[in-house]
Amino acid sequence: MYDNSQGALRYREANLGSMSPEKMVVLLYERILRDLEEGANALAAGDRRVFNDAVVHAQNIVTELRNALDHTVGGGVAANLDALYDFVFQELLAALADQQIRHLTVCRDVLAPLLEAWRQVPAGAGDEEVRRRTREAAAPGPNPAIDTPQEGPGSAHGGEPAADETRRLCVTV
Repeated sequence: MYDNSQGALRYREANLGSMSPEKMVVLLYERILRDLEEGANALAAGDRRVFNDAVVHAQNIVTELRNALDHTVGGGVAANLDALYDFVFQELLAALADQQIRHLTVCRDVLAPLLEAWRQVPAGAGDEEVRRRTREAAAPGPNPAIDTPQEGPGSAHGGEPAADETRRLCVTV
């Protein structure tokens, strides 16, 4: 007799394995927002077990999102996301300790706009950024230790990254 649950499991695993990192992040954000709603509804109904399970699951997702950040490619964006994920995780801890819905609302208010932003990122954008940076690193060019003028007070750049460098978004999942 064929075990249908095993077939479904293999299908899900294959589907996740072929999914773009950007789509995976969207699904994780959608799930964490669902956990927050479920947790708030459970707490309002007095079901502490379901509340606890939902919040702990949300914490696990935040941990996965945080661990997936590639700070070498993502730069400032990865650092900002890391700080936001830390804030959300701390709010989830406070929700467990205080048993207050307001902590879940704060998390939702932080994560919902990020979900909308991630929905706008085209599939493969992170892979393309990695390829671009790899090409740049491998390309022959001036030696920055020798050819870059020294910047100091009053210089045009002041040691800051170029504006286009700070706008790039690339997260490897």
